[in-house]
Amino acid sequence: MLHNLGVEFAKNSLFTFPTTHLYLALRLTSNLDLAWPDMDLFVSIITPEMLFLGGLPNNLESCLKRLMPMQGISPKIFAKGGKRRSGRKSLPFTPSISKTGRDWHEASAVISAFRDRHIMNNTIKWTFETVEAVFKEPTKNSASQRAAREHWIKSWQIGMVPLLQCVKTAITTELSVLTFDYFGLHLRCGNFLVKLRSGFGENVKKIDEITHSNDELRWLAGCMVLAILRNAVEWELVAKDMDGDGGLLPEWRLFMDAGALLKDFIQSEGDCESKHSENYAGKMREEVVDDMPVGGARKPYNPEYYREEWKMSRAEKERSEAMMVGNV
Repeated sequence: MLHNLGVEFAKNSLFTFPTTHLYLALRLTSNLDLAWPDMDLFVSIITPEMLFLGGLPNNLESCLKRLMPMQGISPKIFAKGGKRRSGRKSLPFTPSISKTGRDWHEASAVISAFRDRHIMNNTIKWTFETVEAVFKEPTKNSASQRAAREHWIKSWQIGMVPLLQCVKTAITTELSVLTFDYFGLHLRCGNFLVKLRSGFGENVKKIDEITHSNDELRWLAGCMVLAILRNAVEWELVAKDMDGDGGLLPEWRLFMDAGALLKDFIQSEGDCESKHSENYAGKMREEVVDDMPVGGARKPYNPEYYREEWKMSRAEKERSEAMMVGNV
């Protein structure tokens, strides 16, 4: 249940989701040569299908198309082959994020619903619908657990034993992912966006697309990716300018600066959750070996021990095969 809440929070987060897309865009364009362990672990736990609405983005355009619906932009603008009212065919990608643009809605229905329900009230309201949604999730339940769930749906009541069984099942299936602090990652993403905005300073005001979002952290990452994608054609012409980076577009230069800022951020606090997860996994990987020491204490799991043991058995097998061939 806690994991479900963390996933729901992450998918509707004002900071985590845009920062995830910005991180992937920087990696895709080689503007960031350092992996973010916590973010990679975050994506693997929630799965790209749930987080990116269909899979991991493989280019800037797909990265942006998955981000914009969460910010209130209609998916209709991505439809290919459609026609405008004038009769001309619409472009595959023709967004506008100006204050008066018809495609950019700062009051996203998804974000507004989550903010009004959970954040503004400073609580998460547990209703019949929310609890029922948790119970209806596909899990490997026993017959008694399924009966308890059906009884809950009909009568809104559940006994102590079925409740404990459900808790036991949830802990068993979600123990490995419960150790991830989604809220901590959310706060760190917010801290990064603060550093990103302060690091850009007055340079952000040079870009028309993100000027009106300069004071709103939740829009900064998405607007950065959008501004870069809209000028992707010009990049190819100026990226290899003879005068160094003097001919680069302001959007591209800001994107490079964003990669440098994110790299510094990753080096300072980019592996908090991954280290915690590795330590937890190490404690769970203890195995009982044949040559247990006196006192019956367990010997900790050591990959090198088993690797050397495999090499020795492999060498003995090869020697025996060679002897058999020699005897023949």
